[in-house]
Amino acid sequence: MATNAAILAAALRYAAAGYAVIPIGRNKHPCTENGTRDASRDEATIRAQWGKFPYASVAIACGPISSIFALDVDGAAGRRRRPTSRHTGII
Repeated sequence: MATNAAILAAALRYAAAGYAVIPIGRNKHPCTENGTRDASRDEATIRAQWGKFPYASVAIACGPISSIFALDVDGAAGRRRRPTSRHTGII
């Protein structure tokens, strides 16, 4: 299991790479009051968030704020229906 300092360091590295991050709990839900709207690339904000939620994991906010798109494929039915690189250019 990663240490609190290692998770904060990872969050700061993601932010430095241009990704907005958010602290999440064990249930994978944002810890902050405004959820993903609190995602940030600002170091001071990230340090404050992890100061308030020191045992949180880190998540990257998807969409325009981080310029990434995620596709979550669950179960066998999802795997059978997922796009392939032949169709979309992704694997």
